Amino acid sequence: KYAFNAIFTKSTHAGRSILADVLQQMDGNSLSSFVQITDTWQPDPNNNSNDLLDSKSYMKVLLESTFTLAPAGHNPECFRLYEAVEAGSIPVISLDKDYRQHKCKDSLSH
Repeated sequence: KYAFNAIFTKSTHAGRSILADVLQQMDGNSLSSFVQITDTWQPDPNNNSNDLLDSKSYMKVLLESTFTLAPAGHNPECFRLYEAVEAGSIPVISLDKDYRQHKCKDSLSH
């Protein structure tokens, strides 16, 4: 159903705001996508008083997406990477300067 999805909060990493701007410029593109970006992180996605996608809808979008954008949060990887794989969607990460300079980037090259 969707070529890709982008479901994230902008406030946890500067790169997320940049990605949100790029996605906004793509609005109306021919690719089918599901994009929901919020400004601030909320602890309970199932609380009807916030603007987050509830858990059941989130899972449905991942299951229906070929790719899942998984931008860095507080760490280079985020839980979305693992959720996408579990749903059969291919996670897409960004190898930006923050990723390349992160203290854990070469953790397996000892």
